Amino acid sequence: MVGERAESILAFDCGSALSKAVLIDKVAGEFRFIAVGEAATTPGKAAEGLAEAASDIEAKTGRHLLHGDALMLPEGLDGSGVDATVLAWSAGQPLRLVAAGVASSQSTEDAAAVAAGAAAEVVASFCLQDIRGKDRREEKVKQIRESQADVLLLVTGADRGGALLAEICDFIARLGLVGKNGTKFPLLLVGSRPACIEVANILGAVLDLYMVGSVRSAAVSSTAGPAICRLNDLYVDLSTDGGKHLGALLGDKWSAKVAAPRAVDVVAQFMARRIGASVLVVDVGASATTLAAASGGGGNARVWPRYGMGTGIGGVLAGTGIASIAKWLPFACDEERALAVGLNKSLRPLTVPQLAEELSIEEAFARAAIENAYRSVEIETGAIVATGGFLTHLPDWGRIALLLLDALQPGGVTTLFSDELGLLPSLGAVAHAFPQAAGEVLFKDALVTLGAAVALPGSGRDGKPAARVRIESAEGGEAKVEVCWGEIRVIPLAEGHKARLTVQPAQDSRLGENRKRRIVDTEVSGGVLGVIVDARGRPLTLSSDPGKRIEKLSAWRSAMQCKSLGFREAPLPSTLIPQS
Repeated sequence: MVGERAESILAFDCGSALSKAVLIDKVAGEFRFIAVGEAATTPGKAAEGLAEAASDIEAKTGRHLLHGDALMLPEGLDGSGVDATVLAWSAGQPLRLVAAGVASSQSTEDAAAVAAGAAAEVVASFCLQDIRGKDRREEKVKQIRESQADVLLLVTGADRGGALLAEICDFIARLGLVGKNGTKFPLLLVGSRPACIEVANILGAVLDLYMVGSVRSAAVSSTAGPAICRLNDLYVDLSTDGGKHLGALLGDKWSAKVAAPRAVDVVAQFMARRIGASVLVVDVGASATTLAAASGGGGNARVWPRYGMGTGIGGVLAGTGIASIAKWLPFACDEERALAVGLNKSLRPLTVPQLAEELSIEEAFARAAIENAYRSVEIETGAIVATGGFLTHLPDWGRIALLLLDALQPGGVTTLFSDELGLLPSLGAVAHAFPQAAGEVLFKDALVTLGAAVALPGSGRDGKPAARVRIESAEGGEAKVEVCWGEIRVIPLAEGHKARLTVQPAQDSRLGENRKRRIVDTEVSGGVLGVIVDARGRPLTLSSDPGKRIEKLSAWRSAMQCKSLGFREAPLPSTLIPQS
């Protein structure tokens, strides 16, 4: 919890395919990233993968962290062990949730909105009108009992108690729900204080109750809302069986155990406050995709369980269709080949593509997944951050940036970041107990600035001049380029450098609602790629002619300096700060 003191922290991130350990320590009075270790997650035995990840750090740094199967706490005088440890968790199956409301479908919709902010999926729902009448009541009882639900979420709405609430509580009691290993079945209750007291009096003896305030006052759309926070906590508790799946690694000495979606949302909100702009974090994992949007007014995380780049590929295929995936391939490919690559990835999430076409097919799945998920949360954003096992393991920065631009199609000027070492979920968990440490490591060590992306509004005929772009660096350098419709241009501007950017429509060219005047005049920051001018139009439309489409996709990859396969020219090491 916040308030603990620690100078060394080991942060774990346990995903469905990959487990990570991140070592943070104080160097010259500041918290810095020291090293990261990785290991495959062992199904049903999460502690094994976490211990292997810690052992990986031991091998890289020479620092002893484990004594047998247990972590060494606190840090010893010889530098062995750490002072504290935290966990970001996303290895469990999504919670199977029954959404219930009292008087109307509005309450069940509120319950579904809460579920969308956590690693949960609604497997059944009901309100009073669904259980009135013998036939409907029996049908609903059968559906719920067969749903293999993990938790029931009851939203009382404006109801403060009385006959209606008593009626639905009676129905819930008669379901005879039992938790894992014969324990009480968990009921998350969201409502007014009087309603919560009445439900506790009726169901407290037979169900394990968790109560939070009204869903309307709890900001349904935000994982900062009490209901979603509590559901995320239940996800961690139930999927780790109260911590038993973590074995003897640490027992109950964790400083924080946080669901990964909540951890990512915390980072998004922190970044938005720090940079003074809206932020979108795109987390593409093996089993789920999370989009966490934040501004100065709060956060809004949305989770798509069973929708990722490993075991979740089947969900991507079902949600988008093979055509939405194949349209992003820069070469001719039959659907069976694309499906085979996707199936292999779902069965072996940690498989590294051996052929350039396999990598392109995997990227096409990721584009379709992000594009489809983003449709339900479209927002204007000033910064986009790529994280998650798939995005952070792509072989070059150009691929990461192009994938984000293709799938999200941001407008205006947007700064693109990469969570190069995949630290964000771990840092989100760190922030729950040690916010200073999380903030210092996030901006000093975790993020790589890819560059500023400038998207020209409107559209025009391919090859026709769209705009004249001028960049004047603070050091006195200047670059002028003419950009044509349908192309991407990258103008070098080193990371950490700032420049003045002006964009003016080319002669006879119309950019959105503006004509023959500067439509952009702002300061931009550089990155490892530079300034990316995207003149492909908004919305981005791909040609229906396969040959033309492939030609364009290939040209855009060349413009973004996407390499075939291999490593980035200047990869960040897995250890950054030498230990004293």
